[in-house]
Amino acid sequence: ETALRSSLEAVGHAFARSEQFGYLATGPANLGTGLSATVFVSLPLLGAQADFRSSCRKMRLQAHQTEFGTWAVSNGERLGSSEAEQVNAVVTGVRALIERERALEAAANAPPEAAPPTLAASAPEEPPGAVAEASDLPGLGA
Repeated sequence: ETALRSSLEAVGHAFARSEQFGYLATGPANLGTGLSATVFVSLPLLGAQADFRSSCRKMRLQAHQTEFGTWAVSNGERLGSSEAEQVNAVVTGVRALIERERALEAAANAPPEAAPPTLAASAPEEPPGAVAEASDLPGLGA
């Protein structure tokens, strides 16, 4: 930054910077630090969930799908926080997203639990129209 600042000042220019808003840029989304820290991550299960993007926004992240299951996850704020806070938000958020993706993978790959036995499955076959007597049922007979 110092070399670029010196070069600009040598020709009578400077960075546009506000103490309140940070560096001013051509796009309002880049107002503030102007930093965009992006991580490309494969989240096919988590990314398919309807609330994925809103979950990212709650973590101060933006998510854009690049191809099936792959997402570009970046810092959602550039104004009102430092560069370090923004990078830490991306690192922490992507780590949490990966943990959630792994949990979904584990659940998808888990063997189905044995269905609990039902009364119909444990009862002996009766011919149609037969009526069970109390003595035929476990615990109710004499």
